[in-house]
Amino acid sequence: MKIVETEQELRACYPVMKELRPHLQSEEAFVAQIMRQYEQNYRILAVWEAGEVVALAGYRYQENTVYGRFLYVDDLIAAEKHRSRRWGALLLSKLTVFAQESQCARLVLDTGASYLLSQQAIAQLREQHPDARVVRRDLLAEPLPHVDSLYSNTLARKEGGTPHGQGRSSLAWSDLLIEELKAADAVVIATPMHNFTVPSALKAWLDHVVRIGVTFNSTSEGKIGTLPDRPVYIAISRGGRRDLQPDFLEPYLRAILPTIGLKDLRFV
Repeated sequence: MKIVETEQELRACYPVMKELRPHLQSEEAFVAQIMRQYEQNYRILAVWEAGEVVALAGYRYQENTVYGRFLYVDDLIAAEKHRSRRWGALLLSKLTVFAQESQCARLVLDTGASYLLSQQAIAQLREQHPDARVVRRDLLAEPLPHVDSLYSNTLARKEGGTPHGQGRSSLAWSDLLIEELKAADAVVIATPMHNFTVPSALKAWLDHVVRIGVTFNSTSEGKIGTLPDRPVYIAISRGGRRDLQPDFLEPYLRAILPTIGLKDLRFV
């Protein structure tokens, strides 16, 4: 594993980067662009095996008034034929060391790699707990319905209301999702930031699991969560530079999840 320095090494990175950025038109254009980015404090950390690049991470150091100095990861990819070997986790581990050595407040992954990062978190958890069972809830493949009037009237202790015309009612979905959450020893959430905030699919899941009288109670001291705390690993991807756009997603998750008792939030 080494920081790429020469033009020849950059050329060796092109096939792997092409898998992540298929819009790249040619090796020559790629090398020229990366050399320009190197002048702007961008670097590539690559993993080599038998003289071949098998994984890489593109990163840069940045600073803003929100986070202070931080290490920003633009690119993270393992070559398809070399995946499932935890190269992504190893690269991120090394970048974390770089961030600490440079007195960065945090490492920020602002690419479309939130799913990859969540898989690395799951892999590490399974290494620690080989007998663990993973329950997957793919909100893209199986979108949840938004709450219906039967659900809202039940929460408001009103009679009546109409469930969804097809499939489970919102109450049935809520019961199922809450039971999944109660049974989990750890939770991993992978999500993009959509229009600066929570994607509709994730918001629907939150609306089903954040349920008064079930996962939290409203008291004179405020909302008190009823779920036992456990680690929640959260991988967020964003389009564009973090310091040039507002972020209402992370603050929202930091507020809503503790409401139901989940306070051990680990943004990865």
